[in-house]
Amino acid sequence: MPEPTVHATLGAHGGQPRVFLKTPFRLKDAAKGLPNARWDGQRWHIPASASAVLSMHTRMRGEEIAMDAGVSTLYAEGQHAIKAQENRTAEALPEIPGKYCQCEESYRIEDRDLSCAACGLSFGSMLHQRQAYWFIINGELKYAMLGMDMGTGKSKVAVSLVEKWEARRILIVCPKNVMGVWPREFKLHSSYEGWRYIVPSEKGSVQKRSLWMGQQAHMAGDRPYIVIVNYDACWRTQMTPFLMSIEWDLIVLDESHRVKAPGGKTSKFLTRLSTHAARRLTLTGTPMPHSPLDIYAQYRFLDPGVFGTSFNRFRNRYAIMGGYEDRQVMDYQNEDELSKKWGAIAYICKSEDVLDLPGWLPIERTFELDTKTRKAYGVIENDFILGVNNGTVTATNALTKLLRLQQITSGYVRDDEGIDHRIGDEKASLLADVLEDFATTEPIVIFARFKHDIAVIREVCEKQGRRVGELSGAERSALTSEAKMRDDIDVAIVQLKSGGVGIDLTRAAYAIYYSMDHSLGDFDQSKKRLDRPGQRRPVRFIFLIGNNTKDPVVLDALRTRKNVVESFIESARRPEG
Repeated sequence: MPEPTVHATLGAHGGQPRVFLKTPFRLKDAAKGLPNARWDGQRWHIPASASAVLSMHTRMRGEEIAMDAGVSTLYAEGQHAIKAQENRTAEALPEIPGKYCQCEESYRIEDRDLSCAACGLSFGSMLHQRQAYWFIINGELKYAMLGMDMGTGKSKVAVSLVEKWEARRILIVCPKNVMGVWPREFKLHSSYEGWRYIVPSEKGSVQKRSLWMGQQAHMAGDRPYIVIVNYDACWRTQMTPFLMSIEWDLIVLDESHRVKAPGGKTSKFLTRLSTHAARRLTLTGTPMPHSPLDIYAQYRFLDPGVFGTSFNRFRNRYAIMGGYEDRQVMDYQNEDELSKKWGAIAYICKSEDVLDLPGWLPIERTFELDTKTRKAYGVIENDFILGVNNGTVTATNALTKLLRLQQITSGYVRDDEGIDHRIGDEKASLLADVLEDFATTEPIVIFARFKHDIAVIREVCEKQGRRVGELSGAERSALTSEAKMRDDIDVAIVQLKSGGVGIDLTRAAYAIYYSMDHSLGDFDQSKKRLDRPGQRRPVRFIFLIGNNTKDPVVLDALRTRKNVVESFIESARRPEG
């Protein structure tokens, strides 16, 4: 057997685990080309990950490599991950961990519902969820991406992975609008019910929130806990000591494309924080919302052994530069290689490729009313509750109260002369945040009830560079002469009561309900404008919901096909006695 020409040993450099390589001079270029390779004057070293060791074998092809036990283990993990690729398309896969419906009389609201209308639990996982789960588990991946479209159930997969890994210290970093979603997802899907959820309030200084989180983590003791923090807060000076003080079993980046900017403060901090996590998971429906280069910073956090930690080197490999001083990206190159590398530890799922998605799935995004808006809301809500319990409320004046409450959550209050006054931007801020997760070229329909909603939506969209069309009583700029959504707009703002049965909005597969109407007929008609013959993708419906408001009552009534006004009145009744 020939003598080894390359010697690879596992060690540490600067406190970080590294693989050290000793190679003959003729292999200098091969070693230099490894992701994040560094020369310390005596030897090369690369990140200690399965991906990096596989790259070493590829670059050193034809050479005899001597590996110590640690490097051999990483190599075996990489080979195992390659073998597990078959799970991406396998159809005979076992069920995955979780909590499922056990009702004796479970039932569906619609034919394709995947959850029980009685208990809310799912009947079982979908095939693509099992493929994603077993791809990661059988591949023994410690770092992986779930690149799954919105509404395909990636959070369910993440919860199942947590159960399998028996993770006890979990950090979830996500946009502010989904912070409240994660506790619900764990309560819905996790068979373990003892989680302690550490979710800071949106109010108060970052320092106070950080101190509170630290206290909650300390109080948890041996009890498993989940810390949930938003991207904008995690990198702040007052927050970082707490996050860096814990050795996390798992860090999850939800909507990980939010850290696509390599030089951003959030991205750079999370790269540092990644070394404090035994496992790392990223979730996104749009891994590369603007360009192939968007994947770099996400993988710098996830596994630096894939693309290294030099953005300039990464960009020079996959982009063609030009323009002034070669600073402008003119085109892209080596895209097959790029796709193969990042896809090796990613499960990708497009909604149009999934056959077993439910007929329609409401996705909630929540916001908090600020002090001024909450005060105005409380005055009308308390008056309504008092009227219901005194027996003075009728269906007609209840509808008026509902109308006023919905206007307030949209940020407006109407005075006695019928003039609307803007009092808050909470829902508008939420819309802007939700739209951040969509490429500017993704066609989107936004439904609204009030005229002032339309003006606010237009303002938000245009600030993001989205081209807007409108369908309302005053304008039809969203439609072609054939009543279809125009190709030269990105967002169609549609007033719920406008238009007719012939309107075709199937160019879009995403609908956002900025505000909702009480009419079940109008609601059904709005859904059918997208979900109708000619639609080639499953349609996702997103609802902007105010926390501690009557919004959930309205949505639940529409979803379960109940009378909205009756449900609204019933929600205000106090129990007798």
